[in-house]
Amino acid sequence: MKKKVLIVDNTACSGCMSCAINCSQFHEGSVCIDSSRLRIELEPFTGVHRIIYCRQCEDAECAANCPTGAINFDEENNCYIVDYEVCIGCQTCVDSCPYGAMFYDPNNENVIKCDLCGGEPNCVASCFTKALWYGVEGEDLPDKLSSRYFHAESLKNKEENDG
Repeated sequence: MKKKVLIVDNTACSGCMSCAINCSQFHEGSVCIDSSRLRIELEPFTGVHRIIYCRQCEDAECAANCPTGAINFDEENNCYIVDYEVCIGCQTCVDSCPYGAMFYDPNNENVIKCDLCGGEPNCVASCFTKALWYGVEGEDLPDKLSSRYFHAESLKNKEENDG
């Protein structure tokens, strides 16, 4: 079985925050951006927003640097998860993540990270611009024309070929 991954096209993100809202709603039962397992850096001048999300790294720094071994790979869900019975809240994982995708949730006073919602990421389901996609990399990719970037690139290439 091929590994499914979360793929992000930041150029398609509208900044609506529906992914973060649905993530916190799914995991915590309430809408709170601080409880979302992904974050959006809004760039108002260019309109190209950055989605910060867990890449489920092959050799995860968060897990490797956890002093208690509280972060482990879950084979069934194909992602790293935090065992809160073992976690001491030191936030070493937050500091270790090269993508800034481990977060501290001040509302629940614990570290949080994406767990892919058990294989059906709510962020993907709520993304109307298709900036988020979950599947086997290189297969079943969504229509790239839904992305403003790929649409603009295709227009640019057409103009270059026609001109």
